[in-house]
Amino acid sequence: MSRFVTAAWSALVVALSTLPLAAGYSAPLAIGVLIGCAIVPFGVAGLGRVVRIGRGWVAVAGTVLAVSAALILLDGVDTESQAVPGWRASPALRVLGPLIDSVPRLLTAPRPAPADVGYLVPTALLVWIVALGVAVVAVGRARATAAPLVGAVALQVAGGLLTAGRGDSSGAVALATAVVLLLGWVLLPSQARASARVGGVGATEAAGAAAPTAASGPGAAAAPTTTSATARRGLLVPAVAALILASFALTAVAVPTVRSFEPRTLVPPPELPLAATNPIPTLSLWNSRPDTPVLSVSPDGASLPERLTIAALPDFDGAAWTIDARLRAVGVVDDPDLDPGTRQREVAYVLTDSALGGVWVPSAGMAQSVSGADVLMDTDTGVLLAPEGLGDDPVTIHGLVDAPVDTEIGRAGTPMAEVAARYLELPRIPASLREESAALIQGTTSRWEQALAIAEGVRGERTLDVGAPSGSSYGRIQEFLFLPAADGGQVGTSEQFAASFAVLARAAGLPTRLVIGFDLTDAVAGADGSVTVTGDDARMWAEVYFARAGWVALDASPATSTDTGDLPEPPTSDDQPDRPEDVGAEDDQDTEENVAEPGDDADGRTAMNLVTGLTLLAGLALLGVLAVAGLATARAVRRRRWRAGGAVGAWAQVLDAAVLAGRPVPRSSAAPDAARVLAGAGETGHAARDRTLGGPVSGGSSGLEGDGGGDLGSGGVAAAPEGRGATALMLAERAERAAFGPEPRAVASTAVGQSVPAGALSGATSDWELATAVERDLRASASAWRRAVWWVSPAVFGGRRADR
Repeated sequence: MSRFVTAAWSALVVALSTLPLAAGYSAPLAIGVLIGCAIVPFGVAGLGRVVRIGRGWVAVAGTVLAVSAALILLDGVDTESQAVPGWRASPALRVLGPLIDSVPRLLTAPRPAPADVGYLVPTALLVWIVALGVAVVAVGRARATAAPLVGAVALQVAGGLLTAGRGDSSGAVALATAVVLLLGWVLLPSQARASARVGGVGATEAAGAAAPTAASGPGAAAAPTTTSATARRGLLVPAVAALILASFALTAVAVPTVRSFEPRTLVPPPELPLAATNPIPTLSLWNSRPDTPVLSVSPDGASLPERLTIAALPDFDGAAWTIDARLRAVGVVDDPDLDPGTRQREVAYVLTDSALGGVWVPSAGMAQSVSGADVLMDTDTGVLLAPEGLGDDPVTIHGLVDAPVDTEIGRAGTPMAEVAARYLELPRIPASLREESAALIQGTTSRWEQALAIAEGVRGERTLDVGAPSGSSYGRIQEFLFLPAADGGQVGTSEQFAASFAVLARAAGLPTRLVIGFDLTDAVAGADGSVTVTGDDARMWAEVYFARAGWVALDASPATSTDTGDLPEPPTSDDQPDRPEDVGAEDDQDTEENVAEPGDDADGRTAMNLVTGLTLLAGLALLGVLAVAGLATARAVRRRRWRAGGAVGAWAQVLDAAVLAGRPVPRSSAAPDAARVLAGAGETGHAARDRTLGGPVSGGSSGLEGDGGGDLGSGGVAAAPEGRGATALMLAERAERAAFGPEPRAVASTAVGQSVPAGALSGATSDWELATAVERDLRASASAWRRAVWWVSPAVFGGRRADR
């Protein structure tokens, strides 16, 4: 019955530890699947024990069965056809290809992931393998082991990585697991640990038989008291282990932050083909039809955004503004290159009656969920695209937009140039534009004042005309800013106003990007709150990034516009008066420090990756040091406990030393038998009778090889080589007497004989001195590696001895 309880307890610990993993999926089905994968392996291990199959074969068969089932399930999963890497060219890896690909598929899925076969299989296989490992160790044993602790740590760490620490954000599962572990270690052991350490199974039975006789003696209460105290002390290590598990779990997952380690960022998602068109030409088309409805927007339980983004263009090469999009499914975890603002608000809206055409989907901020269409998102800008178009069905979008208050913007700064290098790039900027930027921000005292000053300088007395020529290169910006109106300057579309502001702001060190979309600020809502977006609402504006505030929209164009439709083209002849510098003219001045040159971004990212790697290595080194310190402390506590335990504790120290030296005694050996195993044979010329077993001890030299004569015990105690076996036997007899009977009236004999062999320690030597002598001799005979880790080795906590 106790074996069944141990197996059930182990299965419960593993099943509890699957809950953080199940939280990484969007449907409750995942809970049932993962718990099933945690419990069934215990049945497989039990069946193997019934039919007498070795544990190793059970583990191999269970793993092969699980991998085969996973490959069969994944065979029907649709996957993108991609080139197979060279390292997977072998036939075996080609067969395992679907299983290998399932891991990056899971890590690049939206969070929480759908509870589909393709996403559940890798997690279920992990749970199965961990549970099988715990099962082959725990099934068939009548006492608690450390295997459930190892399995719980593995699964809960995996759950924390899959959910970035949010699967058990309150720490409830980790705490419950620690409690169940501790209860198992407290309640499951059924043998008196002190008796078991001395004599194993036979000693326990002997103690039971001797109990009626000893009850009337003066030392009757000594053995139960020692047994109870030793058993309680034996719970220290499991209790400390459970406490460490709970503490680490609570620290790791109870306070998830935006900087939580996210393994999904280490797996590049597959490239998604997309034929997107540049929306800038469409802007002129919309403006030319101001009264034509483009789409309808209605709220969905939250406020409508003030602006809808069609495309954000952060990349500028001096001639055109583009977007190098990193397209992902909405919900996929992938940090943007600049952090969102600390204050955000939720927006939710429904798009209907769309006449946009193309692949662009109106967005606001960062979308959290999209329903009604297959949509991809650029994780840096939040731009949404539908590769198959929007169709006729309503599309519901929920998202978060930066919403800083005025005071936060007014005192905000900008991030370091290497962090925002993408939004500061100005390759080969003409000197005239840099000088114009410096002149506009002269006298300002904050970043926000600089942005306002540049916007006001660009707006000036210039005219917004939707019929003006398009373009946003250096040359077109210079013509717009510096040429007189008669020569085609001072008049432009919202594109020229926004592009001029963005370039001048970047020259001043303000991270900017261009945005094409619809301004709904002046839109009139209907009775149901819906807004009809027309071509007149289409505009281009700029956004400025401020640290902690996020992206702030800033429109530098005038509030009113005209539509001449017939403006003169800017002069292009060589005799153009006061013609600005040509596009791409080299700037004679040195680039200011806050402007990143091409390549700086890559160098900065490389440096940041190096720092991250070094930090990770330092963290691992610190964990290693803490682990060694913890083991040393636990060993010291254990040693002090044995020293305070009299003869019983001294003998337990000898058994620990045997494990550390690589000479563990048989599980069922009584103390004298264990002493003979350690000695190899009895002392030469000294036939000694084992009082416990009633048999003689054969002669021979001691089996405790080593060159350690000298001072082997505390206080100058030493054991000559020919007396080491007798020393162990003497201590074994003392331990048996301390555990199972009263002290003899006269202590004048050796451990198992009637005379003291040459070189053996005398009967007056203390129990701990005897144990120390044997331990030092064992350590001297051990290998160099065992001697090096002698004081920190954890082997004694799971040692192969009679009490385990």
